[in-house]
Amino acid sequence: MSNAKSTGKAGVWIPSGVFRINGLVGLENIHLRGAGPWHTRIQATNIGDHFRGAGSNVKVFDLAYFGEIVERQDGPDRAAFEGNFGTGSLIQNVWIEHAKVAYWIKPGTDGLYIVNGRVRNVYADGINLHAGIKNSMVSHVHARNTGDNSFAMWSDGSINENCTFRHDTAQMPNLANTFAIYNGRDNKILDSVGLDTHYASSGVLITDWFADLPFLGTTEIKRVTLTRTGGEQKVNFAMNAGALWLHATRREISGHILVDGVEINDSTFSAIKISFGRTPPEANPPVYNYPISPVTLSNVTIKGAGAYGVETFNVPGTATCTNVTVTGAALGGLLNPNNRYTFNKVSGNSGW
Repeated sequence: MSNAKSTGKAGVWIPSGVFRINGLVGLENIHLRGAGPWHTRIQATNIGDHFRGAGSNVKVFDLAYFGEIVERQDGPDRAAFEGNFGTGSLIQNVWIEHAKVAYWIKPGTDGLYIVNGRVRNVYADGINLHAGIKNSMVSHVHARNTGDNSFAMWSDGSINENCTFRHDTAQMPNLANTFAIYNGRDNKILDSVGLDTHYASSGVLITDWFADLPFLGTTEIKRVTLTRTGGEQKVNFAMNAGALWLHATRREISGHILVDGVEINDSTFSAIKISFGRTPPEANPPVYNYPISPVTLSNVTIKGAGAYGVETFNVPGTATCTNVTVTGAALGGLLNPNNRYTFNKVSGNSGW
């Protein structure tokens, strides 16, 4: 890498074989290409050996990264790819296993495209767009057996803006959600599939849990299928998570939440849950009812929920509902104590 940069070469070609790295590999204005993820394998021999984005115009293609991590240690070990990828960066056809996190993308990244990859057997998040990522997309990536969220957008300090998970598949996260958006502006989950969550888990979670930051613009969940998702969330909120969970904890969620063309099958508990969780410790006097509004639920099909089709808990707000159908919910179509949350049913709604 250093030689390519110093001599003005376009990039580095890595042929078939296993190649060990024993430190940080900086990526900036460089093209790195392997012979394909079945053929070119980068083997990280120590905790913390990984690729670090340090600027713009990074291109990585056609290789696999395998770490040797066997447990989650949030201090010393790192993501396979992390850092600031600036502008004009692309990561394509990369297979990642046995890292703490596959991708931990940091502020300064604007327009990164991660496409056509695999994430397997990592010990925290599969992909996390963290703290101010803009105009970036993760597409056609399959994540299985992650130790935390499979795909997450986490606004922390600064909000993520106009980022998209699209045509992605998330399967069997051992903790947390297949997809999650924590605050931000105009972020999207589109044309994707979430399957088989385990604990403290939703198929899609929309929440301000980790940061006192707003939802702005429109957050979109469109053409998403969730199957056997949702789970206990007893430690943090003393409640069960919905397959699609809109959850306020620190402030009202006042940006538009648009849910359209979503299919929810065999959710562990309620298919859609709209709720308030905990009082932030700094609130004085305590607040117990941050509203979530406006919400649009359109063309939503719910089949076989383990609890309710639609459930609310301790939260006001308004949802406009069109073609929302519930069949086979074990405890009933709707739980909305005291009708505190308002559902404006336009047309085509049934079963709740």
